[in-house]
Amino acid sequence: MELDDLIEGGVPLIDLDSVVQSTGEGGLVPAVVKMKLNTFLHGPNSGKLKAKLNEVVLDGNLLLGEGYAFANFHIGRLLEAGQDVPVIDRNFYYRCLLAVCVSNCRASTLGDSIAESMRLFDELRDPTQKKVDATFYNQLIADLSISMATMATNHLWTNLEARIEGFLRWRHPDLKRFHKAVVRAVAILPRENLEKIFEEASLYSKTKARRSRARAPVDAEPEAEPKPKRVMKMTPAREAKLRLEQEKAQKLAEKKAKENSQMIRAMAVAAEMREIMPLRGKRFASKCFLTLRLYHSLLRQTEAGKLEHQQTMDTLDTGARKPFKGRLFSLLPLKSGFTTSYIPISSMFLLSILRSAGLSKHTGDGRSLNFRDVWSSFFAIGLVETRRSRKFKERIMTDGYAVSALVTCKVLLDTSKGKSDVDVESMKDFVSSAAEGTTVRVVGVDPGFTDVITATSNDGKSVSYSSSRYYEVAKVKHSQRRTRAMNAEKKVDTDILLSTGGGRTANQAQLGLYIRTYLSSLRPLLVHRMDKQYRKLRFLRHIYKQKAVKEIVDLIVSPDPNVLTLVGFGNWSGGSRSPISRQHAGPIQMIKDKIGKRPNAVIKSVDEYKTSQLDSQNHFQLVNMRATTVKKMRDGSRVVRLNNKVHKVLHCKPSDGCKLPVCTETTWNRDVNASRNILNLFLHELNGLERPAAFCRPEKNARSRGDSLRVDEVMNPESVILTAPQGTTI
Repeated sequence: MELDDLIEGGVPLIDLDSVVQSTGEGGLVPAVVKMKLNTFLHGPNSGKLKAKLNEVVLDGNLLLGEGYAFANFHIGRLLEAGQDVPVIDRNFYYRCLLAVCVSNCRASTLGDSIAESMRLFDELRDPTQKKVDATFYNQLIADLSISMATMATNHLWTNLEARIEGFLRWRHPDLKRFHKAVVRAVAILPRENLEKIFEEASLYSKTKARRSRARAPVDAEPEAEPKPKRVMKMTPAREAKLRLEQEKAQKLAEKKAKENSQMIRAMAVAAEMREIMPLRGKRFASKCFLTLRLYHSLLRQTEAGKLEHQQTMDTLDTGARKPFKGRLFSLLPLKSGFTTSYIPISSMFLLSILRSAGLSKHTGDGRSLNFRDVWSSFFAIGLVETRRSRKFKERIMTDGYAVSALVTCKVLLDTSKGKSDVDVESMKDFVSSAAEGTTVRVVGVDPGFTDVITATSNDGKSVSYSSSRYYEVAKVKHSQRRTRAMNAEKKVDTDILLSTGGGRTANQAQLGLYIRTYLSSLRPLLVHRMDKQYRKLRFLRHIYKQKAVKEIVDLIVSPDPNVLTLVGFGNWSGGSRSPISRQHAGPIQMIKDKIGKRPNAVIKSVDEYKTSQLDSQNHFQLVNMRATTVKKMRDGSRVVRLNNKVHKVLHCKPSDGCKLPVCTETTWNRDVNASRNILNLFLHELNGLERPAAFCRPEKNARSRGDSLRVDEVMNPESVILTAPQGTTI
């Protein structure tokens, strides 16, 4: 069946991204079946129910947008006034949602503080704008508050270290050596002694500076005691040499004094941040509100610095101006754009919807009601259920065009399946249990940015799947082109809020200006993005994304069930300034999950340290190729850069600093070389060998004495020492 048939016919598709990895009682796991809402609805009243669901989806998105904005406004007001910040949990967001809608809640439910913020927030609303009538939305508000609290917890804890380090790069660039130590002292080890943390950071920096020096072998004989030096006659040459040594010692002392001064200042910065954010242990969800005072302080200083920087740049010529290096952010998460969010529909909320639409005559609280009969009266639950393995769990999420139905699935309780990372012993058991005549492949996979994956197998073949190909196959580029065309046709300005700062401010007046603009734009832009064409494009991307992921997994894992594939998957996610530090070029986690669910494959994560920097044949240091490049700017001009680095191409040449006599001029594709190194390291683990010293981190390098496999051994299937049954080919 073609994918176009899937779109038009609405054939259900299991979204395995939503499958929980751990199995529950009886081997059941929750999963999501996604299809078109028109397909899932049935019965004579399906049109009326669909119209009501679309109304609920619009109201739910309005509640989300205004609820997120109100939470930022309320917390900002409390922090600016120096008042205590409440716990950021589902109860907090439940009250925030009640504050932006019309409901029957009592004043005591909101409290005096939120009531005052609600009064000020309503003053920013245009008098002609009406609040959402949430009289029968109690269950929806409860469900939305749970997801909003989860988003806030992730927003506050996940960004903590990056926010601190970004602030330090702008505010204290001269303390770069101790940035990591400050982050460690404030966010990771808040109760550890400051002197100990910074002393370890200082020692590590000195070790890192001496990394290029030759290390003595572990079993080397002790050096003989030096002979006493003879007193030699002082000559002009010796006087000059002594003077140079004294100057060198003086510079070293000055450098050490400067480092000590920097360490003292960095410790003071860390102590100040600790006082603002008094963490005491693990990052529990209930403690995420403790980060808000520090976030507010960093944001306020960054805004002041940006204003001062802008005033300075205004006095300079255009060519001498430099961009501001600080980064602004919102205290709490805001609704992402105006895309229609999926709204949860539970059994109790469905009953409320049916009553308000006049489609149900049931009375009471519904506790004695058989909700399965209610669902089956309006939805074709047989499309998402099977007789033995899948059951509908009476809950859906919808954007008014597509629907995701929650089901439970039976899975085989096999330790080799459904895992994205297993140990070596499980892999050996997996191979030893293989049937007679089975072939084993070993593959090293390097995830990247320009290429989604690059894989090298033990037969020496390398394959890759480019990011441009992924975005075309997954219909991402097609969707973007269509969206831009529709926005231009309807003259919709989706960037209307950028001029007001986008809510990334600690200034309450500036935040009020943003909210005033946001409230006036929210409903018309949401109505515009609820157009059927936009939601259809999103469903299209979902379907073709599965096709692209299947193509990628087929490159790594053989579709032949008689070929077992052992996959070593690189685990590097990039540094703080890497282009892939925030995301890869494709759905890497989904790819790993799909590989783990193949019955003839198992997957293990491999540390990628140095895999892109060292030659896969001789472990020589590689350097970027340099060439003349021409870059086309947005204004149409072209910038020619001489001797510019080519990121994708690496080579090892004696002229580039390699002094080894056996060095040959070797040119590598960066990702292919990295995947070969990952395969090499993966084979070391399979064979029980220690990691080669060249790929060990500095603190482990002196202890590692693992022997490296030769390239011909890496590419030789017989190098894999695994226990396999008789008749299995390895």
